[in-house]
Amino acid sequence: MTYALQEVIGWNDIVCGGTRYGRRLKDVWGEKWGIGKHAPATEIRSLIGRDRWEQYFTFALVRHPIERARSMYQWTKRIVERQGWRRWARFILSRYQQDLWKWPTVAAYLDTDGFSGYIRHPRFEEARISNSQHWYLSGNADEEIIVDQVYSIENLDSEIDKIAEKIDADLKKEKRNVSSYDNSRKICSIDKDYLEKMYKKDFDLVGVRP
Repeated sequence: MTYALQEVIGWNDIVCGGTRYGRRLKDVWGEKWGIGKHAPATEIRSLIGRDRWEQYFTFALVRHPIERARSMYQWTKRIVERQGWRRWARFILSRYQQDLWKWPTVAAYLDTDGFSGYIRHPRFEEARISNSQHWYLSGNADEEIIVDQVYSIENLDSEIDKIAEKIDADLKKEKRNVSSYDNSRKICSIDKDYLEKMYKKDFDLVGVRP
C-alpha cells in the first residue's frame, strides 16, 4: 500500500518507512518528532492537530490477527538467525550487546522454543509491536478507533480499488513485503483460542474469525 501511495503523493506529503524514500525520511521525523513507521493514530493526530486530522480521509489496513502473530514470529526468527553465533554469546558479550538483543520480541524468541511459547511470553506481551491493531487505531483498548475506514490486507486486491476511488487516484496493485512462512502449516486450536482472546478487538474490526 505504501508503494502504491508513494506513486501519487505530492511534494508536501510524508512517508515514514516502508519505501526507500520513506526509510530515509523516517530517520529525520523520528529524531525530530518521535514519529515512526508504526506510530499509533493518536500520536499522528496529536502531532498534526485534531482539526487538520478531521479534514482528511483517514484509513488503515488491518491484518488477520493470527497471520499477524505468525508473521511477527517469523520476522523475529529471521532477525535473530541473521546474527549467527552471537545469539549464543549474548550473555558473555552482554556488555557489548546491540540494541537488537534488548527488543522484547527478540527476548521472547530466545527464551522459548516455538510459536506457542513465544506468544505467551511476558516480553512479547509487553512489546509495543504486539499491541492490538485496534490499540494502534484508537490509543486505548476501550475506545473507538479514530480512522474513518478500516480495510483488510487479506483482501487488498479488491480493497485497493475502494481506496483509489475514495482518494481519486490511480493506485497500482503490487505486492511487497509478503510473509515468507509456510501458510499451509496451521497452528493448534489452543493457540488460536489464545490469540482470539488476546486480539478480540482486531477480529471485530474486519469481522473475521480464526
